[in-house]
Parts: sequence; structure tokens; C-alpha cells
Amino acid sequence: MKELVLLLKTKWSKNKTKTIPDTDRFVPLIYFKGIQESVLVDLKTDLQKDGYVINDGYDFMNANFNVNSLNIRPTFSNKVFFKFINKQQDLEKILNNLDRTGEVYQFFIDRPTTIVFTGKHIEIEIKEIEDIKNII
Repeated sequence: MKELVLLLKTKWSKNKTKTIPDTDRFVPLIYFKGIQESVLVDLKTDLQKDGYVINDGYDFMNANFNVNSLNIRPTFSNKVFFKFINKQQDLEKILNNLDRTGEVYQFFIDRPTTIVFTGKHIEIEIKEIEDIKNII
């Protein structure tokens, strides 16, 4: 999972240099449907130990999801290179409150999840998680 997150950061994050204007910066929002909470926590902890800033819309323990917190723009100094979505209901709130153009790329093994989104939404069937690396 960590390797996949870092690949997504490399391919889909525009926050790597100081010369990029703040208005042009963007990072991927990553949602792993069906992942065990403990596995997601371990993944985030591991990334945090490597110096990455973790942003998932939860400001403190037992807080409600805060879409405004997740909408904080990436800057070179805040070192946000990706953001996590923890739950399907959080994904829906995010998609309903986008402040700029968004695209959804959904990778699925058995069947896609229903996602209500009026923007670009591409569903890509894969056989296993490793296939995502080859596609992106």
C-alpha cells in the first residue's frame, strides 16, 4: 500500500517545487474502500515517520469529519503531497464540496462502488492491486 501511495504522489501531485504558484498546486485524494482501520492507521503512521504530512479531514481524536480541513491547499512549505479519505461518507462530502475541478479514477476488482459525481469519473477493472502500478 505504501508503495502505491508514493507512486500516486509522484505521478499525481503537483507540489514538488517552490516555483509552482500556490493556485496551481494539487495533490491526489486517496480512498481505499474496505481497508481495515488498523491497516490504514499503520500506513499513515509509516508515511508520517518518513516525514509526510497526513491530512484526512479529522483535526483531532474523535473529531467529526471536517471537509474544510481537507480542503487546505497544498503548499511547498506545508509538505502536503497526498490526502486520505477514510470513509465512503467522507468521499461523498468531499465530492459535493469541491472548490476546483475534480476527477475520480476508481480501480475495482469485483464491481465498482456507486459514486455520485457529476465530473469526470473513470472506472478501471483490475485483477489485483499490483495492476494499479502498471496503469498509473
